[in-house]
Order: sequence, then C-alpha cells, then structure tokens
Amino acid sequence: MTVRGLQALRPGEALTDADAKGTGVLEGYRRAHSVHFSFRYTNSAGVRERLALGIFDADGKHGGVTLAEASAKAADLRKRYTSGARDLRIALAADDAADKARAEAVRIEREQVEAQQSATLGALCAAYAAQLRLRKRTSADKVERALQRHVCEPWPDLWNRPAADVSALELVEVLARLTHARKLREAAKVRSYLRAAYAAAAKARHSASAVPELRALGLGVNPAAALTPIEGANNARERCLSLAEARAYWQRIAALQDEAGAMLRFHFLTGGQRAEQLSRTLLADFDAESATLRLLDPKGRRDKPRRHVVPLIPEAVEALRAMGEPRLGAHVFTADHGATGCDSAGLRYRVHAV
Repeated sequence: MTVRGLQALRPGEALTDADAKGTGVLEGYRRAHSVHFSFRYTNSAGVRERLALGIFDADGKHGGVTLAEASAKAADLRKRYTSGARDLRIALAADDAADKARAEAVRIEREQVEAQQSATLGALCAAYAAQLRLRKRTSADKVERALQRHVCEPWPDLWNRPAADVSALELVEVLARLTHARKLREAAKVRSYLRAAYAAAAKARHSASAVPELRALGLGVNPAAALTPIEGANNARERCLSLAEARAYWQRIAALQDEAGAMLRFHFLTGGQRAEQLSRTLLADFDAESATLRLLDPKGRRDKPRRHVVPLIPEAVEALRAMGEPRLGAHVFTADHGATGCDSAGLRYRVHAV
C-alpha cells in the first residue's frame, strides 16, 4: 500500500497492507469522493469486522489521516489483537469507558479540592451570618461584626484557611487573645458563634432549607466543639437594689420629664426586662385593650421566637405613650420618639447618667 496507489483507487476499489495471516489487515477503501482507512479482523465468533481509522489525507494538511499514521494505528491494533483481544471493538469500548471513568474521578477530586480551598473559615462565618438573616435573626449583624473584629482582622491567615483544616488549638488562640485582654464575655460570644457556625454547616449538608452558601461548604467537622467554656464569662451578679435604693432611683427617674426619663420608668415598671428584647418591640406588640406588651425571644436554637406577654400597670402604659410623643417611628422602647429601639448600651448610658 502506497500513497500513489491510494490516490489511484476508483470508487469501490480497495488496497490492503497485510502482515502475517490472521493478524488483521489495514485496508484503504475508495468511496465516492475519498479513501477510508479501516482495520479489518475476524472476531472470536468468526465474524469479520472493521474498525474505522479515518479518511486518507496524503499530506495530513486537510484534517485527515496520512498513510503513516494509519499504519501506526493498525500496528497498535494488530499488537492488541495478536495478544489475545480477539473482540477488538468490545475491548476498545471497555478501554474508552475506563478512560472516561478515570477522567471523571480526576475531575471530581479536582472539584473537591477546589471546593475545600474555597470553603474557608471566612466563607463559613459569612455563610452562617447569611443563615441567621434567612431565619430573620436580629443578631446576624452583631455576629458578623464580632467574627470580623476578633477572627478576620487579627488572624487573616486563619480566616483564609480551609475551615476543615482549622484545628481546635488554633481556635483556642483566637479566644486566648480576648481572655488575656480580660474580655471574657466577648470571648464566650466568639466561642459560641464559632461552634454554632460549624454545627450549622454540618447540618446544612442534609437540609434543603439551609442557605446554598452554607450547604456548598460540605463541612462535616467541628473543631470548635472541643472549645471549653470561658471561665468567669458568665458570673451573674448577685447585687440587687435595696428597697431604699429602688425608691431613690424611682424618685430620680420620675422627675425626668424627657423621653429618656419615660424610657427608664417603663423599664423599671416592666420588671427590668432585657433591653435587647424591649428594643425589638413595635407598636403592633402593644395591646391597649388588655394593657399587655408582647416580647419575642429568638435566643437559642429554636426556629420560632418564644412569646412572652408582659402585663402593664397604668403607669407603665403612661410611660410607653410618653416615650413616643411626638411619635417619629413604630418602636416602643425608645429614646428618640420611636425612630429606633434603645439597646442595652443606650439603656446603660442613661442609667449611669441618673
């Protein structure tokens, strides 16, 4: 078989380049406008089969197969055939399936590595904050700011590390920085946020209601679970006002005629409710007919906030109305006529002023 001989073929004519008998044949067959190469052999059932090798291209410049290339392909097939693979088509299909399976395994492994590298501690914290917002938790912004301030800014390398590679000992150092600065309560909060973020990511893998960012992290470990509680962070104060002190405090705030005074009186007359809860109350939570105020407590792992109904004595109702005159917004517990709710920091500032 030569290039010249292939070019001289007429439609229906063929040239073969056989090796030893029974080892398969390279064939060039002329069709209407081109010569097609194939490897012809006899399978294990005694049936003659052909494997296409491509269209003849004398100089290889037109996308076809040269005679040398076709001969090389035929030589490889002949070697495979004579080594025992009598059903070449089936053997080649199995090879192709194995190659695709290996390529798929490599692709999956590469995607897993890329996903792990992108699933950083910072991505975990951001996804956890997004989950809190999805569940309408008012603490979402506070949690995100605390993690940025106490993890991202002082520990940027750790923040950009895959979350699955972060160890409990490294997280201990994050908390130790705060405890050494005597910020025990802040350390306890950061510990709680980290534990909750890892736990939420692990749960999200099997939860259709989780935010996609959290589920995409694919985390199944929680190094923060090994962090022990911060000693001294939750020491409750046993000091309470004596009757004389309570009377003196009431006399002072009763004399204040501004909205801040009304707010302090309302806080006192409702039994010293948590400022964070009071700051979330709106006019819709106040029932004038029954003289009650509804508080919603989202704290903890519950999906729906717990409902508390606080009865209001006439003086408390009067203070509630005085806080919003003239009313600029719907917030009940306020020092700016309802425009915003007063949190614990604002309450503490005004109590200290008294």
